[in-house]
Amino acid sequence: MGFFSRFNPKAGVSDFVHEFSRPNPYRWHILAISMLMTFTLLFMFTREGAKGPPPRPEVDYIVSFAPGRTDAEILASNIENQRRNDQLEQILAEREERKRELYRTLGEVSGMDVEEIERQAALERQAEAEERQRVRDVMRGRVSDIPEDVLRQAEEQIAAAEAGTSTEAAAETAAEIEAPEAAE
Repeated sequence: MGFFSRFNPKAGVSDFVHEFSRPNPYRWHILAISMLMTFTLLFMFTREGAKGPPPRPEVDYIVSFAPGRTDAEILASNIENQRRNDQLEQILAEREERKRELYRTLGEVSGMDVEEIERQAALERQAEAEERQRVRDVMRGRVSDIPEDVLRQAEEQIAAAEAGTSTEAAAETAAEIEAPEAAE
């Protein structure tokens, strides 16, 4: 079945002609209002065009520090901020200790081995703190995950390259460095 066999516009047009040819005193008014509404909507849509990309937004910078601060003012501000941070950390530590005391009491009342639980929790906290510190050091570029012996070999290779020694020795060192990585 083709498109026009299912949706034949011929039937719709003949139906319109049949209804419009009937003697109805309002047919011209209805036709005029229908056409006016249709053309009004089309006109409104055609006037709504955008030309080109939208304008760039204006950026308002929020300045929280005076632009002409001296080093002494900056240092005093940093010290005050650090003091506030230390107080906040102290308050949080006191809250954590109070929470631990409540859990310790609950554990004793429940008949649990509180010392063993505290020991395991302390080990977990220590491991978490070490991991956070390691991540901070790596992010700050202080420490890398490269073992010391590999770093030492790389430094020797760089020194040999700068001194102009043979590249064969440097290639052997590079092969030794890559060999443990391939074994892993």
